Amino acid sequence: MPENNPFVERLMTNAEVIAVDQNAEHPRQIFRENGKAAWCSNIPGSEDIYLAFFNLNDRIDVVSISFNQLGLASENKIRDLWSQKDIGIFSEEFADTINPHGAKIYRVSSKN
Repeated sequence: MPENNPFVERLMTNAEVIAVDQNAEHPRQIFRENGKAAWCSNIPGSEDIYLAFFNLNDRIDVVSISFNQLGLASENKIRDLWSQKDIGIFSEEFADTINPHGAKIYRVSSKN
C-alpha cells in the first residue's frame, strides 16, 4: 500500500491481532441481538480465549458479556489486542463501549 499512514501500518502489523487470524480455533458466535454481537475462539495450547465485540448500530453502544456465557471462571484479565494493553481484571462480566459499526478484540485470561 503506497500511501499507508502510521495508524494503518500499526493495525496491519499488530502481531497479537495477526495471531488471532492465523491461530484461533473453533470460532463461534455467542450472541447477536439488538445490533450487537460477540464471537469467541479458542487459543491453541491455552485456556485463554479470544473475544470480539461488534456494534452493528449507527450509534455508539455498549456491548457486554457474562463470563458464564463463555464458560469461564468469574474473574478474568482482559487485554485489548488492538491497543496491545491490559485493561484490567473483571468479575462476572465484561462490557466495553464500541463505536458505530465498530469492533474490538480481546484476549481473556483466567485471573489465576
